[in-house]
Amino acid sequence: MKFSRVLLLIIGGILLSATWQWSSSKKETLKANPQIYADEQETEAKRAAKKDALQDIVNKAVQKNTTKLHLTVVYPKENLRAGHNDQKPVVAASLYKLFVAYEVYHQVDDNKLNLNDRLSEVAVGKTINECLKLMITVSDNDCGKALGLKVGWAFLDKRLREEGYPATVLNNYDSAGEINGDKYTSASDVAKLLVRLYNKELLSPNSSTAFIDLLKQQKVRDRLPRGLPAGTVMANKNGELYGYMHDAGVVYGAKAEYIIVLMTGEWANPTAQSLPIFKQVSQDVWGFLAQP
Repeated sequence: MKFSRVLLLIIGGILLSATWQWSSSKKETLKANPQIYADEQETEAKRAAKKDALQDIVNKAVQKNTTKLHLTVVYPKENLRAGHNDQKPVVAASLYKLFVAYEVYHQVDDNKLNLNDRLSEVAVGKTINECLKLMITVSDNDCGKALGLKVGWAFLDKRLREEGYPATVLNNYDSAGEINGDKYTSASDVAKLLVRLYNKELLSPNSSTAFIDLLKQQKVRDRLPRGLPAGTVMANKNGELYGYMHDAGVVYGAKAEYIIVLMTGEWANPTAQSLPIFKQVSQDVWGFLAQP
């Protein structure tokens, strides 16, 4: 025991010495190369200023509807992020299907599922692959429920908690399998999933490509895509339920690639009240990030 303590003290001393030497070496390098230091400081200052400017864009976009909008924007190229009210749990509507698709692909990667397996509940007879496409591109509810049952709602919630999605709760079924309440997520949680997907950190390369390709085939393009220049590709998923209207995805533009999530509601007249906001927010964010 005494020997172990001595050994730990020796190792700690070595690490402390190495850290001090590295720090001293870096300081000496910077002193010897003032231009490098100045360039680093200037780059960081520019990044901080751009981050503040992006947050200003978000603030202005939501200032007239602060209680109804939940917005996250992430620009991976420069590690920029801005948000408004984006960690608050909101009725997920069909955005929950993004998390279900993630878990399906995750289990495919782990060889627990095969995309050609046929479903035996709700969407009986359809293959997992067929249901994935229907669930994402036309937001088919039967396929959403069938795939959720296939991967296990409680299991999925547990994984999402462990992987850092604190506002996302999808298991809203009682012991008899009946719906009890709503599914919830946040703009921040959805953005985190999409950023990881974009960075190819979420799944295997094959599953990442398949997931993104499905999102690019989305049929509902009346929200965030309407604020983008013609020909700009967006891999997105929409959601609507009660008075809630949502849209989330990855913009693959010639001048900028970024993640944007806008969750809104509740509205008395969701279509009339929210669609112009989706378009304007999308235009504002694109106009800022796509500038030279």
